[in-house]
This record gives sequence, structure tokens and C-alpha cells, in this order.
Amino acid sequence: MTRLFLGLIFVLLDFELTLGTATFGLVPDFIGYFLMMKGMTALAEDNEIMDRWRHVAFALALGALAVYIGDLIEKPPMSDVLLWLFGLGMEIVFFVLLHRILAGLGRERMKQAREFYPVLVAVRLVCCLLDWIPLVGTVCVVAGAVVAVCFLVVLGKGLRK
Repeated sequence: MTRLFLGLIFVLLDFELTLGTATFGLVPDFIGYFLMMKGMTALAEDNEIMDRWRHVAFALALGALAVYIGDLIEKPPMSDVLLWLFGLGMEIVFFVLLHRILAGLGRERMKQAREFYPVLVAVRLVCCLLDWIPLVGTVCVVAGAVVAVCFLVVLGKGLRK
């Protein structure tokens, strides 16, 4: 459970540093997806859903590593757009994975996290779509961080029960 939760921290909290043309995450998503996969592997013995979806977490780890490396190198603008679209697709797959994880962890103890899940999805999708607009992007980063921390707190309470 702790690996799964730690992996979600790495994935949901995005802190980026820009140096010249390179932008890289201080808390890399690929490490978070790998930790999620390991946490799901530990839970796979008890839960059939976790067993199937841990492979998706591994695929997301590989994709996030590719995006991370792509952010470090200088590339033409069209490559930036394609990388952004790939990242958006990965975000959508992550939402499906997170939904399956919440469903697999039990009905009653994950009730609050499941109720907060649509808020997390909505805010993160808006952030993904609008983060390129200067002032709106800054507001989105702050809103995304606040919602992610709130979701992690609610999820953490459910995991301790």
C-alpha cells in the first residue's frame, strides 16, 4: 500500500524546473508509475483487478520516461505538440488506471476518495488543456497542486482504515 501511495504522490504532484529550453520534473512521473506498479504487484495476490492493471502502470512508466527525456532535449515546435498530445493521452489512461485502483481497494474505505475522484479528473484535464496560456497556466498549476494534495489526504485516510 505504501508503494502505491508513494507512486501516486510522484504522479500527482508536478514540480517542474526550466533551464533554457529544457524542462524537467523534479518529481518524475515515471518513478511514480513504477512505484504504483510495484504496489499493485504486492496487492495482486489478493485482487484480480490489480493484477491486470499493473501492466498498464508499467506501460505508463515507459511512456513517462519517454516524455521526460523528450522534455530535456531541444526539438522543433511540432514535436512539442506531439509530445503534449502523447502526455494528454497518458493522463487519460492514468485516470482510468486510478479509477480501477479505487474500485479494487474496497467499496467502503475508498468512498471519500471515489467521491473526490471526478474533481481531480476535471481539474487535471483543465490544467492539461490550458497550461500553455501564461496567467491561466499559473493558476492551473496552483489549482492542480491543491486538488492533488486534497485527494492524497483523502486517499491516505482511506488506506489507513
